[in-house]
Amino acid sequence: MVISAIFTLTMIIGYRTFVKVQLSDSAEQIAQTEQVNESSELPNTPIPPEPEWRTYTVQKGDVLGTVLPKFGLNTNEIRNSAIEIIDLANLRIGQEFRFQYMPNAETPNEIQVPLGEDDTLIIKKSESGWTAIQEKIAFDVHLGYRTFQVETSLWQAAIDAGLRARDIAQMAEVLQYDIDFNTEIRKGATAELLVEELWEDGVMKKLGSPLVLLFTNSNKEYQAIRFTNTRDVTAYYDNDGISRESPFLRSPLAFSRVTSNFNPKRFHPIYKTRRPHNGTDFGAKTGTPVRSVADGVVTYAGKNGGHGNFVKIKHVSPYETSYSHLSKISVKKGQRVKKGQVVGKVGTTGASTGPHLHYQVWKNKRYVDAMKVKFPKGKKLSGADLTSFKAKRSSLWADFERLKSEATPATP
Repeated sequence: MVISAIFTLTMIIGYRTFVKVQLSDSAEQIAQTEQVNESSELPNTPIPPEPEWRTYTVQKGDVLGTVLPKFGLNTNEIRNSAIEIIDLANLRIGQEFRFQYMPNAETPNEIQVPLGEDDTLIIKKSESGWTAIQEKIAFDVHLGYRTFQVETSLWQAAIDAGLRARDIAQMAEVLQYDIDFNTEIRKGATAELLVEELWEDGVMKKLGSPLVLLFTNSNKEYQAIRFTNTRDVTAYYDNDGISRESPFLRSPLAFSRVTSNFNPKRFHPIYKTRRPHNGTDFGAKTGTPVRSVADGVVTYAGKNGGHGNFVKIKHVSPYETSYSHLSKISVKKGQRVKKGQVVGKVGTTGASTGPHLHYQVWKNKRYVDAMKVKFPKGKKLSGADLTSFKAKRSSLWADFERLKSEATPATP
């Protein structure tokens, strides 16, 4: 009996131990299985390193053949790949090149070159060689209304209204045939614009081209409406369809200040006598580009006594213009020039007390005040272009008035 009891007790203890070991083994197997599953769901794979970007800024004296070899690149291959978009050989000081290097690579596999505010040249390496594309930001375009009034300066008023320097320059360019923004803007002048707003990812990035520009200065109103004709040429016209682009610019300098007006009885600061001042003096830094105010033919280009380096141009009859005290002459006698073409640089040669441009205008061989002379107007639209313009004008003015109303606070 005792032996039987001992045997039975031994079997029970052994069974319990066996079950405990089995349970322990099962738990360990389950834990291992879960660990394996977790490992399969979250593999311990290292994150590959990011490509490296290196930037080079073009310096004075750089040429493409010295820039690209610094990065192990063949100049002709890269230039030829982009030649249909841009000739990279025409480098500009300050221009940037960005080179992308893959990890451990000794030469780049991608080059990026900004072409403008919204365009980038992208050159990529493939098995077949280098290929180039021009990438442009695709903005969402909305219409907006802006207005400002000049109190102290046009620039400050426009900046306070949210315009950038580029927007102001574009506005001045639209009206440059009617107003000299250097001399003719008066306190109280107002500007109203129906303008494109360029949005990206729900954020307004900048202003685009003005579609309608209404500018009032010295109680005179100027209207400019953007229109594309049947030849796909875009320009600005007044409300009657007359082009804002006159054959003549109002000023030979884009932006400057008048230091001395047309005055037949002026007291000369050097000769100390009363001598006619048959032109207008613009103060500007030495080297500022001087542009021809109209198409014409150069009749004089060289030194001319007190005028220093001097250029004279004959335009469509009966007008002639001249440009004095230049530091550099960029044209030759007999050369045909276009409106806006640079004919020289501001200087202080000849009888001059400091850097400035002395600008003269003749009409029928007689001196006239360049700031008051009335140059010919632009051409008027006709036919199908005029019909299309009238329809476009009505649509734009409707948008202008709607947005102006929305922007103007209601009077209580």
